Amino acid sequence: MIDNIIRDVKTMRKPSVKSLLNFVAVIALCGITALQCLTAYEYVYGYQDSLTAGPLKSENYFPIESFVMISQDLWVMSEICDENDTNCLPYFPPTQQIIGTGSGVIVGERDGKSLVLTAGHVCSSPTLRLPMTQQHSAQYRMDLTTGYGHEGVATILSIDMSNDLCLVISDTYLGPPIKVASQAPGLHETVLNMASPLGLAEPLAVPVFSGYYIGQVSSLYMFTFPAAPGSSGSPIMNPDHELISIVSAAAVNFDEYVIGCKTQALRNFLISNDALD
Repeated sequence: MIDNIIRDVKTMRKPSVKSLLNFVAVIALCGITALQCLTAYEYVYGYQDSLTAGPLKSENYFPIESFVMISQDLWVMSEICDENDTNCLPYFPPTQQIIGTGSGVIVGERDGKSLVLTAGHVCSSPTLRLPMTQQHSAQYRMDLTTGYGHEGVATILSIDMSNDLCLVISDTYLGPPIKVASQAPGLHETVLNMASPLGLAEPLAVPVFSGYYIGQVSSLYMFTFPAAPGSSGSPIMNPDHELISIVSAAAVNFDEYVIGCKTQALRNFLISNDALD
């Protein structure tokens, strides 16, 4: 901003109104010393630059801008009905509330809205586990938050329970998708995972892990890296950050033994839902 005014003077141009107004705004924060003025300038514009540029990234950076934290809320409410029990309306407060967390990853875009892949049981478990009775109704909501803090509300598009996969669409654009691998991982290939175990992930503070693909048992892939409730649906990637599987489960009493679907099963699911080019 100050540089813009100096540049305008050097080129004999009249300083822009925007530059002058920004300069006045910074001066208003300054106080009486040059040091205070410099501090105010750096605070206002340095903070804005950090939001625009994003976090400082290392060579081992994981694509957390494509990672999604999933929060689910299910409210069970009593209903008030007319004398014929034909017209009913729920009323608050809820008689029961179920809260769940999971993980997911952006895999595409449709009509300007992001497509997010997660585990099938993340999408289906809240209502399946709930015993419903007469004169009660349920309201369900799935919220999405990316590793960069972008937020949206999900609508479930498709579930494949045989491979434990679920595709949802956000009500807005959330971020860039990650590429889906075209080939299966090699035995003992290094794999990468970003997840929200126990709901611990926060924007710009997403837990990341590395491990190995250790082989296939029946129609499922096996991996070794840490996982916990909340990791379900999190992406498993190869070293090129290409998606090869989704976390479905971990072994009981040994949470570094992870189970996921085959790469081809994942690709077939996305292709069947027009979510893979």
